[in-house]
Amino acid sequence: MGRLQEEIRYLRGRVARLERENALLKAAIKREAAEIIYGRDGGHRDLDGLERVLYAIVVRHLHVYGKPPSYRDIIKAYFSAYPSHVSPETVTRTLRKMREKGVLFSPSNGYFTVKLE
Repeated sequence: MGRLQEEIRYLRGRVARLERENALLKAAIKREAAEIIYGRDGGHRDLDGLERVLYAIVVRHLHVYGKPPSYRDIIKAYFSAYPSHVSPETVTRTLRKMREKGVLFSPSNGYFTVKLE
């Protein structure tokens, strides 16, 4: 019984440390997004029209929700703000190009965040 209680105590401590670390990382992401939105250079100036809009959507999502948006989140946000003739495939292709250019980073497949410098 004593060994099991020790292991439970250890795991609870580890979970608490991981939760604190997760909260700090989320705060850092929000802080970085806020700096991009309200300060520094306002994002990348070398982006074209659609890339600039998608970059702003990614940054805004990071700032509001504190987590990287998925393809679905970005497409939904784009079409709710800009109902246009651009297809969802064009949006996903542009996101991939931005990732290849180094403007965006994918922490996981299908999710995007800004490249932290």
